[in-house]
Parts: sequence; C-alpha cells; structure tokens
Amino acid sequence: MASGPSETILEDFLSCGICLEPYKKPKILPCAHTFCERCLKAHTKLKRKFSCPHCRRQVILPPEGVKGLGDNFWIGSFRDILEAQRQSLGIVGAGRKLCQEHEGEQLKYFCKRCDVTICSDCIIFNHNQHDVTKIGQVIQQKREEMESQIEEEKRNLRKFVSKLDTLDMAEKEIHERKHDVDVQIRLCAQRILDEIEKERDALLGEVSDAAKKRIEVISERRKVVQQDLAERMAIIERVNKASAAEDLVEMMSIKDTLKQTGRTAIDDFENDLTIPTLNVVFRAMQVPLANFKLGFIEETAIDADKGKKNGGSPHDNESFFTLEAVAVPNSPINTQTDNKTSQPDQTVSEEVTRQSSGATGGDTESDELFHEVESLLLEPVPTSMSVPTRLPVRPKNPFGERGTGDGEFCSPERIAVSEDGDVFVLDCGLQRATIQVFDLNGVFQQRIFFEDVNVRAMTFREYENHIIVLGSSPKESCMVLQEYSKYGYLHRSMRLGIPFLRKADITECPDGNIAIVDENSGNVYILDPQGKRVATFSADDNPGRSTSCSIATDPTNGNIVVTLATKESVKVFDSCGRFDFEFGSFGNGDGQLYHPTGVCTDNMGNIIVADSGNHKIQMFDSSGRFLRVIASDREKLQWPRAIDLTSDDRVVVADTGACCVFLFPMYFR
Repeated sequence: MASGPSETILEDFLSCGICLEPYKKPKILPCAHTFCERCLKAHTKLKRKFSCPHCRRQVILPPEGVKGLGDNFWIGSFRDILEAQRQSLGIVGAGRKLCQEHEGEQLKYFCKRCDVTICSDCIIFNHNQHDVTKIGQVIQQKREEMESQIEEEKRNLRKFVSKLDTLDMAEKEIHERKHDVDVQIRLCAQRILDEIEKERDALLGEVSDAAKKRIEVISERRKVVQQDLAERMAIIERVNKASAAEDLVEMMSIKDTLKQTGRTAIDDFENDLTIPTLNVVFRAMQVPLANFKLGFIEETAIDADKGKKNGGSPHDNESFFTLEAVAVPNSPINTQTDNKTSQPDQTVSEEVTRQSSGATGGDTESDELFHEVESLLLEPVPTSMSVPTRLPVRPKNPFGERGTGDGEFCSPERIAVSEDGDVFVLDCGLQRATIQVFDLNGVFQQRIFFEDVNVRAMTFREYENHIIVLGSSPKESCMVLQEYSKYGYLHRSMRLGIPFLRKADITECPDGNIAIVDENSGNVYILDPQGKRVATFSADDNPGRSTSCSIATDPTNGNIVVTLATKESVKVFDSCGRFDFEFGSFGNGDGQLYHPTGVCTDNMGNIIVADSGNHKIQMFDSSGRFLRVIASDREKLQWPRAIDLTSDDRVVVADTGACCVFLFPMYFR
C-alpha cells in the first residue's frame, strides 16, 4: 500500500539519510545534519576526518569518536508530539466519512459550485440543480492541485527542522562553554591558591629556621650553665666533708677557691647580655579580603552577521550572549601598610628584619610574591588554548623511582595514556620488559608480564581499550603484533612479515592502521588491522648510524610524524608515506633540537617533541613553527624519552635519566 502524504513527510524528516530507516541514537554533526550513530561509524571507517554525507562539509570527530558527537534530542520525542497533535486536530485513519446533516448517509458526491463533499440527501435538499459529480472523479484533480502546496509546505518544514537543529547546537554550545569557563575559573583559583600555599610554607620555614638557630644557642648555653652548676655543687660538697673531718688546711684551700669562683659566677651572670630571644613579628600584607575578587563574568552580545563572518553558525537575526571569564582589570589589592605599625626590635634576626621591612614599603620577597599573585589575576586567559575537558587533578609529580619493585623503573622507554586516565609505562631495563599501569595521581595499579614475546614498543587503541604490543617471538622467530586488554589479557596475536627489529616505536593511524618505525634503519612499515603490510618507506635518506626514531600520527589529517634523533630533526609524511616537510636544527635554543627521542600530536595538529639532549619538551604547530617550551631541566627533566597526552591536555613524560614519569600542563608554565 502506498503511503500517504503525511507518512511521506514523516519519513523525509525522521529517517536517517544513510540507512533510510527511522533514527537510532541520532547524532548531530557541526553542519546540523543528523544521522544514526551506527551509520556514522560505518561511514567514517574509524577516521577522525570525513565529509558529511549530505552537504560534503569536512568534519573532525572529537577524541571520543562518533560517540562524542552531540545527541539530537528533539528527534527522540518528536514522534510523540506529532501523534498528540494529530489527535488534537481530529486526524483519523482513512475511510468513508458520514454526513453531519443527514444521519447515516455517506459523503459520496462533490458539489463543484459550493466546493464541498455532500451525500445523496444533500443533493435533493441543499444542492438542487448544482453541478454535482461523484467524489472519486474529483480526488485525482484535488491531489494534483495539492502537490505544489505540499512541496511548499515541505520547504517550510525543512526550515523548522533546521531551526530545531540550530537550537540543539546552541544548547550544546552553551553547556560546553559553561564547562570551559568553569575550568578556567577553577584553574585561576587553583594557581593562586598554590602560590599562597607556597608563600605560607616559605614564611613558616623562615620562622622555624630562626627559632631553631636560637634554640641551638640556648642548648649550648644550658650545657655550660649545667657544667658550672655541677662544679660548684662539688666544691660545696668538698667543703662539707673537710669541715666534718676538721681538716683546717683543706678548709682554707677551698675557702680561697670558693671566693674566686663565686665572684666569677656573679660577674658572668651580670655581664651575660647575649641570651638569644626570638623577637619575630609577622607583618601581614594589607589585603582587603572583603573586596577581593578572583574575576567577574561578562556577557557580551554578538551580532548574528558578525558570527557568520567569523565562521560561526547563523542564528537568524537574533543576538546571542557569549559567556566569558574575565580577569579583574584593577584588582582591589592594596599593598599599602598601616603606618601606625611599630618598628621591629633591633635584636630581631636579619631575615626577619628583611621580612618586616617589607611592611614599610621595601622591595622584599613577600612584595615580589604578592605582585606575582596579582599578576596572575591580571593575566588574560590564552585565547588559542585548548580548554581541558576536565579539571586536572594534583598528582604526584613526578611519580616512580629507580628500582625493580612495583611502581619503580629501570628504563621507562615508552608511555601511553588512555582517555580514562590510565598511564601505561613500558620498562625495558629488566631482563623481560613489562608494562606498569598507573592512574594520573601516580598510584600504581598493576604490572603486565609477557611470557612469549620480547616487547619492543607499545601503543594504546582507544576505541577497543586495548594495548597494542610490538615484539619478537623466540618460539616463532619473527616479529609479532599482539593485542591485550588494559588488564593484561591476550586477545590476539599476529605474525608480521617485516624484518627483525631490535628497537622500534609504533603508533596507531586515524584509519585504524598501525605505523612502525625501525630505530636502527629509519624504515617505516604501515600495517592494516590484520597485520598485513600495506606500505613501506624510509624516514632517513642516509642512515649512517643508529637513527633512534620515534613516530606519531596527526589525528586531523593522518600525517605521519617521525623524529630523527641523530639528525636533530623532525620529518612529516602524508598517510601514504610521501614526504611533506622537515623542521629542526642542532642547537639548544628555542625551536632547536639535540637528540629528539619522543613525539606526539594533539587534536589541533600541534607537534610536541621530547628533546632529550636539551632536557626539554618543546611544542611546534602543524607546519613546524616553534610555539613554546612546555618543560625543561628547570622542572628536573634529565632525559625525556617518550611522551603522550592526557584527555585534559597534559603532557606525560617517561624520563629514562630520572627513572620516573612527569606530568606537565601543556598551556600553563
């Protein structure tokens, strides 16, 4: 049976454009087109970048993949709303209608003059001598007349659907923006609290050191006084014994000694003016906490036309408000001190005197710290930063130490981080390489052992929550690629048709392939998910000695990034292995490299390099332009070997020199 116009319209607007069936878990794209979640997964083929099936606009998936796209909430409840509207309008199923004027009579005729449907009795009583015909002959004519009206109504319906999609996108943007501003506020507050705690500990340490020095002096003085007291008590006891024995010679000898020691003791106590005291005074900075503000929230109206020019989605002719976290332009922090405060005593130690002088306007460490905290308030939030998806916790930094026990490392050479915050560290310093698992707080979770494979490298496959391990199998005398659950259970093992590799690095490509680089030769092997080789190319044109490479892929375009440690450079290839560009030169300045051994990329295509020889973590954009130094030996880096990123934009570093793991924020230093 052919479906009616209403059912056709329903199918047009409530059916997926890929499977042509009613939506199942509808997901909305940035271009406002909606498809089933399952259909989008099949369409993207695990790629991070794809074209919308409807408008061909390029879409980059979030880190969570299709699952991370917004849900189209209005479609889920629209069928119920439509059915309720039908009932309210009295729309019922097809069938012959009865005349309301003549009971029991069916509407079988159509009066062309009056343009209404009528029954046989109506012809006699109300429409006598009118142009009347049977209703079946009129239906086709009316259907043709209504087709153009239906098409016009469909165009109007599309506008309503587009409006609903736009409202959904606007609601999602509001939630995301609120979350981003919440994170900025908490980060700003946390940074200030950290600085205040640091200053508090420093001040407490100064007081403690001053008190400790004076207590040590008092202890030495106490020993001297106790010695003198014991000596005089012994003399008195000697006098008593001589008196009891009536030894006049002894008594006369002791008398002279006692007179001399007594006079000396009196002189010592009268002249001893150096007994230490702690005349410490804490001069608090006069901060009006009642007026102190971390910042304020400002709502700025943005014109719709301006939004179009900036690439934003148009919202008709309405004005929308954008929520911004703004630093206080003139923070009500008053560094003036109370002039009525008395001056410290002259016997106060030099350190405390320097601290107290800051209360009278001197350039002191306390003033410097206070101005630094004030500058944090005035510092604008970077506009180009990628706001973390969740607020970073405060982990042990670094965690791990040299050793062979759980939570200890011999040579942490590879690292990978899951979206859930599991940190996998490959320790190759033992007789058999193992993987240790930690959370982002640095708490040890478990250790994964490998009995039948000598592990060379590893990566993490997010959409399956699997650890991908590359190694050699002594039993089969070949290279193998194995998949383990994050709890260490083997899922599958594949023999590889590639040469034996003593040292290697691996990464997963956006299309699901695996890229392997041989650290000795610089050769790169691309394998499909079944372990079959699909491409081979050389990253090093002239491998004269051990190249010591690392490899990563760009999630935005599938480019392959390879570091060449002995060449002090980074090379970028497309997903097929064709050379694109190279950057880096020998040196220790910003943007220069010395033995780069680790590399990873973020969701914007930026390239982060572990510059081992310079003890740095450096950041470059997708074209190789230097952006900033994320960390250096100032943060105790010794030999950063491998790096990866967390979902909240922190760099996790495996340092083989320090035998530990560091975490650094990517956008604050």
